[in-house]
Amino acid sequence: MPSDLNYSPWFFALLASLATGLGGVLLAGLSLVLPERLLKKSLPLAISFATGSLLAAVFLDLLPEVSHALPGHLGFTAVLGGILLLHILERTLLWRHCHESQCGLHQSTRPFVLLGDGLHNFVDGLAIAAAFSASWAAGLAVTLAVLAHEIPQELGDFAILLKSGMSRGRALAWNALLSMSSVLGTVIGLAALGWANQFQPYALALSASSFLYIALGDLLPGHRASSSVGTFLGRLACMGAGIALIAWATASHHH
Repeated sequence: MPSDLNYSPWFFALLASLATGLGGVLLAGLSLVLPERLLKKSLPLAISFATGSLLAAVFLDLLPEVSHALPGHLGFTAVLGGILLLHILERTLLWRHCHESQCGLHQSTRPFVLLGDGLHNFVDGLAIAAAFSASWAAGLAVTLAVLAHEIPQELGDFAILLKSGMSRGRALAWNALLSMSSVLGTVIGLAALGWANQFQPYALALSASSFLYIALGDLLPGHRASSSVGTFLGRLACMGAGIALIAWATASHHH
């Protein structure tokens, strides 16, 4: 845990964006060698863990930071505006975080898959920059949340690209290249926040909007497809594990 004396937002944020970008691609790539039956069982659990970590990062860390920095209802208004902005981006740019190989929106053409992946990673980089600019604890919570949902997202994109006829090596190379857009987002975010610190709470609000949009719009609906009580309880336990991890990361900052 870095002290305030040696804490460098640039160092930790860039390290985190590299870890989440390349780490997500590598872990997703390794998971492709798993037997298909095991993969089908483990992916929903990974998505459930990601859902819990994203929601926890929003409600236990990002929203408290935003409400502390922005008076009255301004912070929550900024989060609402961020959700509307993301919805507009999704409808105009076909930006969608699909985790199924049968996703009709992505099957239309490969460029939309790659564009969506690049934009998603770029926004993750902005979120990491804003969080580490606020505190190392906020940065750690956001990094863990990003990494948690990065794996199922990259795995879903891999499956779609492979199904479209792209070779495994080429799909891996494209995803690794696009993962670097998170670093670009981090650099731009840190530079912009350093130039105008008053925008930091709004950047955190946009991060919260992004996490809520992904968790509630793309990840959580998959729980409704649970066919048995055991499956539901297993997914619920993974959500709880994601929440517990972020809660630990957040609580450690206050002790």
